[in-house]
This record gives sequence, structure tokens and C-alpha cells, in this order.
Amino acid sequence: MIKVYSFYILAFLPVLIYGQDGSTNQAQAAIEQFRQGSALVNAFDNRYEGVKGTPFYADEWLPGRLEVAGAKDLISGVHLQLDVFNQEIYVRPDAMHSFFKMENEIRSFQLVQNGDTLLFYRVNADDINQSLHKNYYLKSVWQGHHLALYQLPFKILHKADYQGAYATGDRFDEFQPGDMWFLFDGKDYQKVKLNAKALVKLFPDLKSDLKNREITTEQDFIDVLQWIDLQLH
Repeated sequence: MIKVYSFYILAFLPVLIYGQDGSTNQAQAAIEQFRQGSALVNAFDNRYEGVKGTPFYADEWLPGRLEVAGAKDLISGVHLQLDVFNQEIYVRPDAMHSFFKMENEIRSFQLVQNGDTLLFYRVNADDINQSLHKNYYLKSVWQGHHLALYQLPFKILHKADYQGAYATGDRFDEFQPGDMWFLFDGKDYQKVKLNAKALVKLFPDLKSDLKNREITTEQDFIDVLQWIDLQLH
């Protein structure tokens, strides 16, 4: 079992970084404003109204722990922020006032939010058939004997569109939710929607039992998954 202790995290954080390769200027501005604690809206002229929302999983820094490649023990004594737009981790050691972008390979990490411990795992893009980033961070939602459900917290930057005859009139860029869910059978990840149709497609032998299932929430989906898990041998 991995032992947890407060580790001097600078050994794993080689450089203080605010820039992000391949990200937009708007996302960069949001990250800098988050560091300063200022509002996440920039007015650039009298037409463009700035950026709404943030690229982050949560609106505040959350206490957490990290499992890093090359380290024997979990790193604690830190607060974390997950940039779900760029799929990057920022770390703020409790003893410091600055934060770092984690450059080392993170195997997993935990966030404590509202008294709950959330567990995230790093996966390669190819594992979940994604191509925008090299790695992604999946949140563990439910674990069964044969199946597991993961959520990919993700955000999309919807660009301002206020010029031209067919413009939508949106005068701001906005980070919008783009979460995805994946079902893992111990070998492969399958992207799923949280409805009965997705489960019928994955488990056609159980179609007669699944087609009339009412699934309107994530918990409904988990309840049905628990039943499916019991049918698998």
C-alpha cells in the first residue's frame, strides 16, 4: 500500500509556468486571473465582452494528493486545480503562495471536495480514442466487479461570434461543459451516453431487460450498471 506523507514538492516541479503550448489566449488569461483571484472577464473593446467561465474543474483550489511516476509515496500537503480545457494539473504547495504546472508524469490524484474524496486516473489519448491532448484525466464514478464507469471532465471554448450577416450575436468567449463518460470492462474503454440505448448496444443479450429501463440521471445509470455487473460471469 502506498504511504501518504507531506513531500517537498519542488523536487517534482522543475519550473514555474503560466504559459501553455497550444492553448488560446483566452484560456491563458483565465488561468492568470485565477492565480490573481480576479474576475474571469476581460473587456478588450466596446464590442467584444471577454471570457465567461473558467477552464477549471472547480472554482477554487482543492486539497489533494498526487501519485507521481518515480515517487514511492503519495505527495500531500498541496492544493490542486485541474484545467479540464487543456487537461493539465496545477499544484499549489500549502507552504507557498505561488503555483506550478505539474510537468512530471502523474499516475493518479485525489481531490477533496465537499467532504468527498474524488479519484482521478491519467490515461493515454489512444486509450479513450481522443486526439486533442496527449493524456486525459478520468474521474472514477463507480467500480463494480467486471465494469467501471469513469467521467472525463472537459470544457469546450465557444468563440464569440458577433460579426457578419450570419453571426449568432455572442459577444464573448465562453467555457462550456463538454463532459464525457466511459465504461471500462477491464480491457477497453467504451464511450457511452447515460441512457438505456447505449447499454443495449453494449449488452445486446440483455436487451429485453434494458430497453424499458428509465434512465434520467447518472445515479439511474449506475443502478442499471450494478444489475448488469451481476449478470456478467
